Amino acid sequence: MIYSTCSLEKEENENVVERALAEDKSFAVIACRVELERLKLEGESVWSDTASLASGPYLRTLPGVHPCDGFFAAILEKI
Repeated sequence: MIYSTCSLEKEENENVVERALAEDKSFAVIACRVELERLKLEGESVWSDTASLASGPYLRTLPGVHPCDGFFAAILEKI
């Protein structure tokens, strides 16, 4: 499952994910770096600096750093 927002606010992003995981132990966060590298290797991602897209286990784009608006995403897996 992907949780994503077009916000950079911790209250709408990390805090929401962490609260949801605390309430439902049947999900875990998957580090986005692994998925970003897989997409790059498979030719699905053209962004060369995938490390700049990762903030801890989450994906985060930043205006002025990336050619887009601010964006957050978390990959959650049912365990």
